[in-house]
Amino acid sequence: LKNNKSVGELKGHTDAVWQLSWDPTHVNRLASASKDSTVRIWDARTNKSTKKIETVGQNITIKWSPKGNYIAVGNLKDVVSIIDVRAGKILISRKFPFMVHAMGFDMSETYFIITTGNGTLDVMQFPKIAPALTIEAHTGHCHCLEIAKDGKLLATGGADALVQLWDTTEMVCVNTFSRLDSPVRSISISHDSKYIASSCHQDGTASKDPESRIDISEVDSGISVHTGIVNHE
Repeated sequence: LKNNKSVGELKGHTDAVWQLSWDPTHVNRLASASKDSTVRIWDARTNKSTKKIETVGQNITIKWSPKGNYIAVGNLKDVVSIIDVRAGKILISRKFPFMVHAMGFDMSETYFIITTGNGTLDVMQFPKIAPALTIEAHTGHCHCLEIAKDGKLLATGGADALVQLWDTTEMVCVNTFSRLDSPVRSISISHDSKYIASSCHQDGTASKDPESRIDISEVDSGISVHTGIVNHE
């Protein structure tokens, strides 16, 4: 990262790789979700695939659990599969009747969380993937999800251009950030939970280039400390 030089190339997938997820318990291990209907686990030291798991469709989202025991992967048909990392096989798969955008786990791996095209935040018992709680988080699609490193806060971003911050103990909204003006596509909470970053994208027009907007705000006060625009010519 210091000199922007590539340190390796991971080869093995036969179609587009849509998303990656690092193992939070192992600095050199990551997983990839591909449209070739596989998930691969990689050793970054050797640039080699250590496991290949066949899945039920074209994969677009992936998330490693906090303790490193499981990987969740979602496909274009809104089927979510849970992979047992040690066994290297799918533990359970579930087809949802709505669009699944993002996924996450609580720190104890007791609950599995998804955001949906209905604008909801759905909390499920894990590993059964049984419904436990549904929260109407946004008035449009709930595009993204981020859980703080300590597990105490959860953030969602939606098509209503809002970022909502949730207390995971009571699952209540403790703050709302409304500085973006189009659907929120990405969010991130800093490692110390002091700041939250969010971004949106606006398509170009005949008179204006497409651009992405970024906001960074303090979690406690809600005060914006930085805003920026990235033009895509």
